[in-house]
Amino acid sequence: MIEKLTALFRLCYPGIVRSESSVRHTLSDEENKYITRFDGDTLIGAAVYYSNHILMLCVHPDYRGQGIGSALFEECEEAIRSAGHETVLLSAGRMYLTPGAPMEFPGYEKNRAFLEKRGYVHTWGDGECVDMMLDMNDISDLGIKIGDTVPAKSKKLDLDPDDPDNRMTYRFAAPDDLEKTVDCVAEALDHFVQYYRNPEPYRCEGGDRVLIAENGNGKVCGALLVTAGGEAAGLGSVGCTSTRASYQGRGIATNMVKAGTMYLKEQGMSHGYLGYTYTEIIPMYGRAGYKVSMKYFMGEKKL
Repeated sequence: MIEKLTALFRLCYPGIVRSESSVRHTLSDEENKYITRFDGDTLIGAAVYYSNHILMLCVHPDYRGQGIGSALFEECEEAIRSAGHETVLLSAGRMYLTPGAPMEFPGYEKNRAFLEKRGYVHTWGDGECVDMMLDMNDISDLGIKIGDTVPAKSKKLDLDPDDPDNRMTYRFAAPDDLEKTVDCVAEALDHFVQYYRNPEPYRCEGGDRVLIAENGNGKVCGALLVTAGGEAAGLGSVGCTSTRASYQGRGIATNMVKAGTMYLKEQGMSHGYLGYTYTEIIPMYGRAGYKVSMKYFMGEKKL
Protein backbone atom coordinates (compact mmCIF):
# COMPACT_ATOMS: atom_id res chain seq x y z
CA MET A 1 0.00 0.00 0.00
CA ILE A 2 2.81 2.45 0.83
CA GLU A 3 4.24 2.07 -2.66
CA LYS A 4 0.83 2.79 -4.21
CA LEU A 5 0.33 5.82 -1.97
CA THR A 6 3.80 7.11 -2.82
CA ALA A 7 3.16 6.68 -6.55
CA LEU A 8 -0.18 8.52 -6.27
CA PHE A 9 1.43 11.37 -4.34
CA ARG A 10 4.12 11.70 -7.02
CA LEU A 11 1.54 11.62 -9.81
CA CYS A 12 -0.65 14.27 -8.20
CA TYR A 13 2.13 16.57 -6.95
CA PRO A 14 5.01 16.47 -9.42
CA GLY A 15 6.06 19.99 -8.40
CA ILE A 16 6.73 19.04 -4.78
CA VAL A 17 10.37 18.40 -3.87
CA ARG A 18 10.59 15.37 -1.57
CA SER A 19 12.83 12.32 -1.89
CA GLU A 20 11.22 8.93 -2.46
CA SER A 21 12.61 7.64 0.83
CA SER A 22 11.22 10.66 2.70
CA VAL A 23 7.74 10.25 1.21
CA ARG A 24 7.66 6.54 2.01
CA HIS A 25 8.96 7.12 5.53
CA THR A 26 6.32 9.76 6.25
CA LEU A 27 3.47 7.70 4.80
CA SER A 28 4.60 4.65 6.79
CA ASP A 29 4.27 6.31 10.21
CA GLU A 30 2.40 4.04 12.60
CA GLU A 31 -0.02 6.81 13.65
CA ASN A 32 -1.35 7.26 10.11
CA LYS A 33 -4.83 6.20 9.09
CA TYR A 34 -5.82 5.67 5.47
CA ILE A 35 -9.00 6.12 3.42
CA THR A 36 -8.71 4.82 -0.13
CA ARG A 37 -10.58 4.44 -3.41
CA PHE A 38 -9.69 1.82 -6.03
CA ASP A 39 -10.70 1.10 -9.59
CA GLY A 40 -9.73 -2.54 -9.84
CA ASP A 41 -6.11 -2.66 -8.70
CA THR A 42 -5.52 1.03 -9.41
CA LEU A 43 -5.43 3.41 -6.46
CA ILE A 44 -7.43 6.38 -7.71
CA GLY A 45 -7.85 8.35 -4.51
CA ALA A 46 -6.47 8.41 -1.00
CA ALA A 47 -6.55 10.42 2.20
CA VAL A 48 -3.92 9.95 4.89
CA TYR A 49 -4.40 11.55 8.30
CA TYR A 50 -3.17 11.36 11.88
CA SER A 51 -4.67 13.05 14.92
CA ASN A 52 -6.43 16.10 13.41
CA HIS A 53 -3.94 16.60 10.55
CA ILE A 54 -4.76 15.62 6.98
CA LEU A 55 -1.35 14.62 5.72
CA MET A 56 -2.28 13.84 2.12
CA LEU A 57 -5.43 13.92 0.01
CA CYS A 58 -4.96 12.99 -3.64
CA VAL A 59 -7.19 12.00 -6.54
CA HIS A 60 -5.73 10.46 -9.70
CA PRO A 61 -5.90 13.07 -12.52
CA ASP A 62 -7.99 10.74 -14.71
CA TYR A 63 -10.68 10.44 -12.02
CA ARG A 64 -11.12 14.05 -10.94
CA GLY A 65 -14.44 15.86 -11.18
CA GLN A 66 -16.37 12.84 -9.93
CA GLY A 67 -16.74 13.89 -6.28
CA ILE A 68 -14.00 11.56 -5.02
CA GLY A 69 -12.02 14.35 -3.37
CA SER A 70 -15.09 15.73 -1.59
CA ALA A 71 -16.04 12.27 -0.36
CA LEU A 72 -12.52 11.66 0.99
CA PHE A 73 -12.61 15.00 2.79
CA GLU A 74 -15.98 14.21 4.34
CA GLU A 75 -14.79 10.84 5.63
CA CYS A 76 -11.59 12.36 7.03
CA GLU A 77 -13.42 15.18 8.75
CA GLU A 78 -15.99 12.84 10.26
CA ALA A 79 -13.27 10.50 11.56
CA ILE A 80 -11.39 13.46 13.08
CA ARG A 81 -14.61 14.79 14.65
CA SER A 82 -15.45 11.37 16.05
CA ALA A 83 -12.02 11.22 17.67
CA GLY A 84 -12.92 14.33 19.68
CA HIS A 85 -11.10 17.02 17.74
CA GLU A 86 -12.64 20.43 17.10
CA THR A 87 -10.49 21.47 14.15
CA VAL A 88 -8.96 19.93 11.02
CA LEU A 89 -5.49 21.10 9.99
CA LEU A 90 -3.95 20.96 6.52
CA SER A 91 -0.76 22.72 7.58
CA ALA A 92 2.38 21.04 8.86
CA GLY A 93 2.36 19.20 12.16
CA ARG A 94 5.04 16.99 13.65
CA MET A 95 5.47 15.43 10.19
CA TYR A 96 4.32 16.45 6.75
CA LEU A 97 4.61 15.79 3.04
CA THR A 98 3.84 19.41 2.18
CA PRO A 99 3.65 22.40 4.56
CA GLY A 100 0.06 22.99 3.43
CA ALA A 101 -2.12 22.45 0.37
CA PRO A 102 -0.28 23.40 -2.88
CA MET A 103 -1.96 26.25 -4.75
CA GLU A 104 -1.71 28.91 -7.47
CA PHE A 105 0.60 26.97 -9.79
CA PRO A 106 -0.11 24.84 -12.89
CA GLY A 107 -2.16 21.84 -11.81
CA TYR A 108 -3.03 23.39 -8.44
CA GLU A 109 -5.00 26.49 -9.51
CA LYS A 110 -8.36 25.25 -8.17
CA ASN A 111 -7.12 23.96 -4.81
CA ARG A 112 -7.73 27.14 -2.83
CA ALA A 113 -11.27 27.65 -4.14
CA PHE A 114 -12.07 23.99 -3.48
CA LEU A 115 -10.83 24.21 0.11
CA GLU A 116 -12.49 27.54 0.88
CA LYS A 117 -15.77 26.15 -0.44
CA ARG A 118 -15.39 23.36 2.10
CA GLY A 119 -14.94 25.88 4.94
CA TYR A 120 -11.14 25.98 5.25
CA VAL A 121 -9.33 29.26 5.95
CA HIS A 122 -5.71 30.23 5.36
CA THR A 123 -4.34 30.60 8.90
CA TRP A 124 -1.38 32.77 7.87
CA GLY A 125 -3.64 35.70 6.95
CA ASP A 126 -1.86 37.84 4.36
CA GLY A 127 1.38 35.89 4.87
CA GLU A 128 2.52 33.26 2.43
CA CYS A 129 4.23 29.92 2.92
CA VAL A 130 6.38 29.08 -0.11
CA ASP A 131 9.11 26.90 -1.59
CA MET A 132 11.85 28.57 -3.63
CA MET A 133 14.12 27.30 -6.39
CA LEU A 134 17.28 28.48 -8.16
CA ASP A 135 18.72 27.33 -11.49
CA MET A 136 22.49 27.34 -10.96
CA ASN A 137 22.94 28.36 -14.61
CA ASP A 138 21.42 31.72 -13.65
CA ILE A 139 24.30 32.64 -11.32
CA SER A 140 28.04 32.95 -11.80
CA ASP A 141 29.53 34.76 -8.79
CA LEU A 142 27.48 35.90 -5.82
CA GLY A 143 30.41 37.84 -4.36
CA ILE A 144 31.16 35.58 -1.42
CA LYS A 145 32.17 31.97 -0.86
CA ILE A 146 33.06 29.57 1.94
CA GLY A 147 36.19 30.73 3.77
CA ASP A 148 35.78 34.44 3.05
CA THR A 149 36.08 37.03 5.81
CA VAL A 150 34.18 40.26 5.19
CA PRO A 151 32.89 43.11 7.37
CA ALA A 152 29.22 43.11 8.24
CA LYS A 153 27.23 45.91 6.62
CA SER A 154 24.06 47.72 7.60
CA LYS A 155 21.94 50.47 6.10
CA LYS A 156 20.80 51.51 9.56
CA LEU A 157 23.86 50.94 11.78
CA ASP A 158 27.23 52.66 11.63
CA LEU A 159 29.53 49.61 11.77
CA ASP A 160 33.29 49.88 12.06
CA PRO A 161 34.73 47.47 9.45
CA ASP A 162 37.92 47.10 11.49
CA ASP A 163 36.08 46.06 14.67
CA PRO A 164 36.55 42.26 15.17
CA ASP A 165 32.92 42.11 16.30
CA ASN A 166 31.86 43.13 12.78
CA ARG A 167 34.25 41.00 10.74
CA MET A 168 32.54 37.76 9.78
CA THR A 169 34.21 34.60 8.52
CA TYR A 170 31.87 32.28 6.66
CA ARG A 171 33.02 28.70 7.13
CA PHE A 172 31.76 25.19 7.75
CA ALA A 173 31.43 24.24 11.40
CA ALA A 174 33.54 21.49 12.96
CA PRO A 175 32.49 19.15 15.80
CA ASP A 176 33.93 21.56 18.38
CA ASP A 177 31.57 24.28 17.09
CA LEU A 178 28.35 22.42 17.90
CA GLU A 179 27.54 23.94 21.29
CA LYS A 180 28.29 27.54 20.35
CA THR A 181 26.33 27.11 17.14
CA VAL A 182 23.34 25.77 19.08
CA ASP A 183 23.67 28.74 21.45
CA CYS A 184 23.44 31.08 18.45
CA VAL A 185 20.42 29.29 17.00
CA ALA A 186 18.65 29.18 20.37
CA GLU A 187 18.87 32.97 20.54
CA ALA A 188 17.74 33.40 16.94
CA LEU A 189 15.03 30.78 16.34
CA ASP A 190 14.64 28.27 19.12
CA HIS A 191 12.54 25.83 17.07
CA PHE A 192 15.53 25.24 14.77
CA VAL A 193 17.71 23.99 17.64
CA GLN A 194 16.61 20.38 17.11
CA TYR A 195 18.22 20.38 13.66
CA TYR A 196 21.48 21.94 14.80
CA ARG A 197 21.93 19.48 17.66
CA ASN A 198 22.49 16.65 15.19
CA PRO A 199 26.28 16.01 15.28
CA GLU A 200 26.48 14.49 11.78
CA PRO A 201 26.64 17.72 9.71
CA TYR A 202 29.52 18.98 11.86
CA ARG A 203 31.67 16.01 10.82
CA CYS A 204 31.64 17.14 7.17
CA GLU A 205 31.61 13.53 5.97
CA GLY A 206 28.34 13.44 4.01
CA GLY A 207 26.23 15.81 1.98
CA ASP A 208 25.03 17.82 4.98
CA ARG A 209 26.96 20.81 6.35
CA VAL A 210 26.49 23.49 8.97
CA LEU A 211 27.69 26.84 7.69
CA ILE A 212 28.45 29.45 10.36
CA ALA A 213 29.24 33.16 10.43
CA GLU A 214 31.91 33.67 13.08
CA ASN A 215 33.11 37.11 14.13
CA GLY A 216 36.71 38.07 14.90
CA ASN A 217 36.19 37.28 18.56
CA GLY A 218 35.24 33.66 17.83
CA LYS A 219 31.52 34.15 18.44
CA VAL A 220 29.06 32.35 16.16
CA CYS A 221 26.63 35.02 14.98
CA GLY A 222 24.74 33.05 12.33
CA ALA A 223 24.14 29.52 11.08
CA LEU A 224 22.74 27.84 7.97
CA LEU A 225 22.12 24.22 6.99
CA VAL A 226 23.51 23.29 3.56
CA THR A 227 22.82 19.97 1.83
CA ALA A 228 24.23 18.77 -1.49
CA GLY A 229 22.08 16.17 -3.26
CA GLY A 230 19.73 15.49 -0.37
CA GLU A 231 16.27 15.27 -1.92
CA ALA A 232 17.33 14.38 -5.46
CA ALA A 233 20.44 14.07 -7.62
CA GLY A 234 21.71 17.49 -8.61
CA LEU A 235 19.47 19.26 -6.11
CA GLY A 236 21.10 21.12 -3.23
CA SER A 237 19.37 23.01 -0.46
CA VAL A 238 19.88 25.77 2.07
CA GLY A 239 17.64 26.42 5.04
CA CYS A 240 17.01 26.97 8.75
CA THR A 241 18.76 30.34 8.44
CA SER A 242 19.49 31.71 11.90
CA THR A 243 21.13 34.98 12.98
CA ARG A 244 21.53 36.16 16.57
CA ALA A 245 18.99 38.87 17.36
CA SER A 246 21.73 41.37 18.20
CA TYR A 247 23.41 40.78 14.82
CA GLN A 248 20.38 40.89 12.56
CA GLY A 249 20.15 43.57 9.90
CA ARG A 250 23.86 43.35 9.03
CA GLY A 251 23.64 41.23 5.90
CA ILE A 252 24.87 38.10 7.68
CA ALA A 253 21.96 35.87 6.65
CA THR A 254 22.20 37.02 3.03
CA ASN A 255 25.93 36.31 2.97
CA MET A 256 25.42 32.85 4.46
CA VAL A 257 22.82 31.99 1.81
CA LYS A 258 25.09 33.29 -0.96
CA ALA A 259 28.16 31.44 0.33
CA GLY A 260 26.17 28.23 0.82
CA THR A 261 24.67 28.52 -2.66
CA MET A 262 28.08 29.03 -4.26
CA TYR A 263 29.27 25.89 -2.47
CA LEU A 264 26.34 23.94 -3.95
CA LYS A 265 27.22 25.21 -7.42
CA GLU A 266 30.85 24.18 -6.91
CA GLN A 267 29.63 20.72 -5.88
CA GLY A 268 27.94 20.35 -9.26
CA MET A 269 24.34 20.90 -8.15
CA SER A 270 22.09 21.95 -11.02
CA HIS A 271 19.51 23.58 -8.75
CA GLY A 272 19.29 25.10 -5.30
CA TYR A 273 16.14 24.65 -3.25
CA LEU A 274 14.61 25.75 0.02
CA GLY A 275 11.28 24.64 1.37
CA TYR A 276 8.67 25.89 3.83
CA THR A 277 9.77 29.51 4.00
CA TYR A 278 7.66 32.62 4.47
CA THR A 279 6.86 36.08 3.19
CA GLU A 280 9.23 38.14 5.34
CA ILE A 281 12.40 36.40 4.19
CA ILE A 282 11.56 35.82 0.52
CA PRO A 283 13.55 38.96 -0.44
CA MET A 284 16.62 37.75 1.46
CA TYR A 285 16.74 34.48 -0.49
CA GLY A 286 15.85 36.41 -3.63
CA ARG A 287 19.11 38.34 -3.34
CA ALA A 288 20.90 35.04 -4.00
CA GLY A 289 18.70 34.34 -7.03
CA TYR A 290 16.01 32.08 -5.54
CA LYS A 291 12.48 32.43 -6.90
CA VAL A 292 9.14 31.23 -5.52
CA SER A 293 8.34 27.83 -7.00
CA MET A 294 5.31 26.81 -4.94
CA LYS A 295 2.80 28.45 -2.59
CA TYR A 296 0.82 26.69 0.12
CA PHE A 297 -2.63 27.12 1.64
CA MET A 298 -2.13 26.68 5.39
CA GLY A 299 -5.65 25.45 5.93
CA GLU A 300 -7.73 25.04 9.06
CA LYS A 301 -11.40 24.22 9.51
CA LYS A 302 -13.54 24.38 12.61
CA LEU A 303 -15.72 21.31 12.96
